[in-house]
Amino acid sequence: MAKEVQTNTETLKQTLFDLISQCQKQYQRSVIETALTFAEAAHKGQMRKTNEPYINHPLRTAITIAELKMDTQTITASLLHDTIEDCDIPPKIIEEKFGNEVCELVKGVTNLGKIKYRVPRENTEKKQITENAENIRNMFLAIAQDVRVAIIKLADRLDNVLTIEGIRHEKQYRYAAETLEVHAPLAHRLGIHTIAAGLEDATFPYVYPKEYQWVKTLFETNAQKLTIYIQKVVEKLKSILKEENMSDVTVEYRIKHLYSLWQKLERVDRDITRIHDIAAMRIVTQSIEECYQILGIIHSLWKPVPERFRDYIALPKPNGYQAIHTDVFCDDNRIVEIQIKTQEMHEQAEHGIAAHWFYSSIRTRKPTQHYKKRTAIKTPELPKELTWINQLQEWQHYFHNPEEFVESLKIDYFKDRVFVLTPKGKVIDLPRGATAVDFAYHIHTTLGNECSGVKINGKNCPLNQELQSMNIVEILTQKGKKPSLQWLEFVKTAIAKEKIKHELKQNIRKLEKR
Repeated sequence: MAKEVQTNTETLKQTLFDLISQCQKQYQRSVIETALTFAEAAHKGQMRKTNEPYINHPLRTAITIAELKMDTQTITASLLHDTIEDCDIPPKIIEEKFGNEVCELVKGVTNLGKIKYRVPRENTEKKQITENAENIRNMFLAIAQDVRVAIIKLADRLDNVLTIEGIRHEKQYRYAAETLEVHAPLAHRLGIHTIAAGLEDATFPYVYPKEYQWVKTLFETNAQKLTIYIQKVVEKLKSILKEENMSDVTVEYRIKHLYSLWQKLERVDRDITRIHDIAAMRIVTQSIEECYQILGIIHSLWKPVPERFRDYIALPKPNGYQAIHTDVFCDDNRIVEIQIKTQEMHEQAEHGIAAHWFYSSIRTRKPTQHYKKRTAIKTPELPKELTWINQLQEWQHYFHNPEEFVESLKIDYFKDRVFVLTPKGKVIDLPRGATAVDFAYHIHTTLGNECSGVKINGKNCPLNQELQSMNIVEILTQKGKKPSLQWLEFVKTAIAKEKIKHELKQNIRKLEKR
């Protein structure tokens, strides 16, 4: 459920600087204090539609960024993110006071704010649909320049949906629906699940009011008994781990948020008894070795559920997620999901790409980017888990139509995923329903074009066979081979379809020149 919004300005300031104090070595506090003073002066006298001082909004946005443990520049830019658009502060002033990097971040967020998206309805005109698509394409291409712009924008959006009562009633549905369709999936794809869950739960009652009320009632009916049960299990495991001299371990539980619960209920015919992770246990350790030690203790205590064990430490998900998941038959033979991970893995799971900056700064023992005035900026290098953002640039060669770009974005990056393996053990992230040909084109265009067959788990299989998670996929090739027109009938990803079409057109042109 949506969290309560703090509206006391002094309390918000204290919260922000308490967070900064927790990681004092990482932050340049004086820079952030200067940015807050500057933002307060710029927004002086401005009020939000929720009848509170406007400065509360950038403060809450900055708090979200600080909770993600982002760098000084990102926190500074989040405090200043509305000063250009709403206060007419020239970018040059921001650059002079805070440096080029912060200025570029603020300008990036400002430009994203100008990109408007409207949820299409049945009577939406073709012109509006095309404009929507072009706006989304521009948004994602802007994100590809510096992903921190997207993170600030998501934090900004989170505060806006948490205070959605300040928006006119007739606009609330549209704003909430836009959030569910564009911003929440983006937060998930960036791995920032704390923001994604906040966006979903805040907008759920406005977009699907009947479904929200039904899930809320169903949850409340079961929540008390479930919470009492899982608390007993947690205390039992804590006691056992203490006996095993594992005291520096956190054992807790988390309750599935309502929107996520509704989505899962829709997949199991609304039968809540078929969902075993409404309340899941989470064990956070200090080392990978302890993760496996605790797994052994758990399996000696409770019988594991066959085929419900996943070792994402040995085989991380493509977005970098690592943990051990195991379902066990707990007390009273009830199935409980348990997740085991290190503290760093937990931070990565909660904060996704945002955690990259924090752990980079710890490893180098200095801030990822020093605060200073620059004539040019070097944005932090993306980790390999987010190379898909850079692939958006490549798409410009294949998708000239903005509507096709958006549809491919929804299919290739925002749908349910399967995780398959190359023969060398590299994990490849594909949309559910993807085939070997999709896999081949994901790896490299030439591999796709010359694909002549596939081995899945060592066995020859048809090219149109849908891949399942943890399949080992080996593409067989024939030098000089060209793609088949029939492949277009079964490939799933939009990028594979466009690459096939592109190659087929090239072949036709070559034949015509003979």
